[in-house]
Amino acid sequence: MTESAGPQAPIIAALTSPELIAAVVALLAALIARLASRLKRQQKDAAARLDNMSVHISRAADAAEAASEGVHNNHEQNLRDDLDMKFDDVFTRIDALTGAVESLRDTVSDQTRRLGSMESQLEGVRNDAREDRSFLHREVSDIHGRIGRMKARRGEEAS
Repeated sequence: MTESAGPQAPIIAALTSPELIAAVVALLAALIARLASRLKRQQKDAAARLDNMSVHISRAADAAEAASEGVHNNHEQNLRDDLDMKFDDVFTRIDALTGAVESLRDTVSDQTRRLGSMESQLEGVRNDAREDRSFLHREVSDIHGRIGRMKARRGEEAS
């Protein structure tokens, strides 16, 4: 058994030597210090990110509150509902005006047709009046001619 303990004895002696143990402890202490340093740096980075995110969240909350104040009012209905009612009223009135304009357009069309018909009838009346005037002028001329001939015959009979 001494032979088997013999070759292991120098290894055990080396591993249990105070210098090696001190070196391993120093190495472990350095690794732990490095790990602690890295953890502190990551913790500081995470805190900075959280602070930055907190600022953005605060800004977003302020913007949302401002938007909410812009849309809501102190009335029974909020601003959007007020606007919707006004738009509905405006659209109803526009529809009524559109109907009135269409009705007026139809009335103007009817009046245009009637005016055209009246102009045609008026032209017919004018033509009739011209014919009647021409006829009356011929009749008056004919009567004047008869009167002139009668006067001429009487003048011949009286002489």
